[in-house]
Amino acid sequence: MNETLALRLLNALPAGAYEVTALLGLLRIEESRDVPTAAVTCERRPVLKLNPDFVAEHCASDEHLFMLVMHELHHVLLGHTRLFPRATQLHNVAFDAVINALLCTRFPQPAHTSFFLGYYGRESGALRLLAPPGGSPVEDPALRLLHETLYSAPGDVTCLEVFERLVSALGERGLAPGEAEGLLGDHCREGDDDYGTSGPLPAEVVAAIRRIVEKWPPPPDAMRGRSLADVLEEHVNPPARPGERVLAALRRALDDSAAGTPRPGGVRRAGLVPALVPLPSPRDRRATVARLAGTPPLLYAGEVEWPRARASGRAHVYLDVSGSMDPYLPFLYGALVRLGERIDPRVRLFSTEVVTVRLEALARGKVPTTGGDRGSVRLRARPRRGGAEDSRDHRRLRGRDEGAARGESPKVPARRPRRPDAGRLEGRPRARRLPNRSAPRADCSQEVRMTTTSNWFPLRFAEAVCAGHPDRLSDSIADGIVALATGRDPEALVGVEVALHRKVVFVDGRIAAGPGPECAVTEEEVAGVVRAAYAAAGYGDSFDGPEKYRHYFFEPAPHHVEVRFDLCLGPLEAEERAFRCVADDQVIGVGYACRGERAGLIPLEQALARDFVKAIEGLREERRKRWIGPDGKVFVAVRGRRLEAVSLSLHHFVHADWLALCALAKEACLAVAAEYVAAGELEAPAESVDWLFNGAGSFAVGGPLGDNGLSGKKLVAEAYGTAVPIGGGTVHGKDPLKPDVRAQRIARDWAVKRVREGAAEATVWVVFRPGDEEPRWVEESEERIRSSILAR
Repeated sequence: MNETLALRLLNALPAGAYEVTALLGLLRIEESRDVPTAAVTCERRPVLKLNPDFVAEHCASDEHLFMLVMHELHHVLLGHTRLFPRATQLHNVAFDAVINALLCTRFPQPAHTSFFLGYYGRESGALRLLAPPGGSPVEDPALRLLHETLYSAPGDVTCLEVFERLVSALGERGLAPGEAEGLLGDHCREGDDDYGTSGPLPAEVVAAIRRIVEKWPPPPDAMRGRSLADVLEEHVNPPARPGERVLAALRRALDDSAAGTPRPGGVRRAGLVPALVPLPSPRDRRATVARLAGTPPLLYAGEVEWPRARASGRAHVYLDVSGSMDPYLPFLYGALVRLGERIDPRVRLFSTEVVTVRLEALARGKVPTTGGDRGSVRLRARPRRGGAEDSRDHRRLRGRDEGAARGESPKVPARRPRRPDAGRLEGRPRARRLPNRSAPRADCSQEVRMTTTSNWFPLRFAEAVCAGHPDRLSDSIADGIVALATGRDPEALVGVEVALHRKVVFVDGRIAAGPGPECAVTEEEVAGVVRAAYAAAGYGDSFDGPEKYRHYFFEPAPHHVEVRFDLCLGPLEAEERAFRCVADDQVIGVGYACRGERAGLIPLEQALARDFVKAIEGLREERRKRWIGPDGKVFVAVRGRRLEAVSLSLHHFVHADWLALCALAKEACLAVAAEYVAAGELEAPAESVDWLFNGAGSFAVGGPLGDNGLSGKKLVAEAYGTAVPIGGGTVHGKDPLKPDVRAQRIARDWAVKRVREGAAEATVWVVFRPGDEEPRWVEESEERIRSSILAR
């Protein structure tokens, strides 16, 4: 086969079957001659095995391969041996008939149903029930009636009723010798106890299956075995083995610890509370009116973060890794990794010292230990609750350890009595000491770390996408069309939009260039721009890896792309050219600038997201054998000048080790962050930065095959991020004389000028009305609101 099985399956998926795409992304697809047709084995990551000889003989099209795979997946979904302890050949034939009928109802196109007709259509016995009508007729009258019921049953008939009737009729008729040998899949024999799956499915696969099954309508009178969702419940919850019972007990303990009622001395976390603040706040509209009236208030109504006791939502785990725990550590590590969403990502391992490791290190079996045990280290590394009782317990336990080391018997030190009125003055309550937010936290690092950014600063977020992302790819195509037209005629009128999905690109709008035919733009040239954008993004590039992968590439290749048009093409008439400097639409352009030369005078979080994307794209171009794909996404969270969280979604080849690729991407991003640190615009990233890599799992299916794209869709990401207001429309697909482009360019230049003059930041609004040659109003954020009439 010239393409991988995974790509063949994805090419055959209907446009709306996104839940099936997610399920296939969790399976590993392999070719194997150990199975006669196909089979699904349940491991840590399920394996879908396909016999290449059977595929070559019976799956002539991608749709046929898709129906074969869906047949096997439905066996996993239904799991009929969970309903019938001892499956017989009658059960196998009946279930195959029900599954094939479900598939033909879900995918009724001849391209799909012809797979079953080609495989079973010439049968005349019981196997004829496994294909839809259209082939040879069913000879047996009873089976013929069942065949009609399967494919034209009324809505009040359930699958279980059809199944029971099939088993009854087949039992009365009986099966001919060898008649059940032609079934699809790896069927069990009589007495076997494992059908379709041989163990509990992973949580990701269960979640994907649930999303699919929940969309199927249950019968009105649901009973055990009638509803497919009820069948699934029994399938994914087998009787708990001892290891499962231990895991369940640990899960309950973690949930109780994480969701417990916060005590006055418990964990304190910041939350927003109303307060008077010295800086202007958007929520204080009365103060805004007062400022416009020329009487700015001294304080503004706003919100500040204030520490309060609350449940953290995650449990802090301290794990004993001393020598006596060696036999149990692999099991505890596995349980903690499986329950990772319930615990804090930093796990404290203690023996004679406490070492904080990330949860990812536990998955690799990292066990830093000295082999001993000393209880004091647990209190020393425990998150401080701010009370004096903790420090006394710590001193008391530390004294016991030191006395034991000298051979002394443990002593309990006497407590000094405290007067009832101690700490009070004239009946007033004691002042509570606020936590020192800049002090180093013992649970974050073993070395002292001083921070200069306070937690009082709000979080700011930004995102950016790689060149192969569908939305950015649409923008690149639209900008390429503008460059093509304005390169021939600087005053060309261009307004186009681009939409793409899978292997189809839609281009609509108007292109008017030049008075003569030499400046005209044709549809063939626009199609060339589309394919050039796909190639520039990296689609269709071959790999530099092992020889067996040299013919693979990221789909869709440029020559596979179909371009469809709804364009108005022609010359730009002289009458219309005379008014090109006049705005033909209304627009509000927003420009922003702030201090930070390394960031390019844009918000820090937006600059980091943009440069992290450039680093990933540079990593892909550096060596193609790393198998990094054109698509990708970056999310950044910043508090002040401190990096809080980074999420990287890395498109990769299906056979690549994407965890190793994500590690390379993290190194590239840290190198970019180091440049900002050297420029004094970012604090050195700490170990507490929350890094997330491919949070949804494998990202082998990306780009236009994984999502649709539309030009101008990433308006916030292409501007200044979420912290800056947005004005008019996008600039992609529009010529430079359009008011949208002019307004945003003027606003940005004006804001940069204000920052160069000494302002910390500046936001500028530029307004065009229809018929304006120059902007009608310009409004600045740092001055009293005023109107500047620049024209007329």
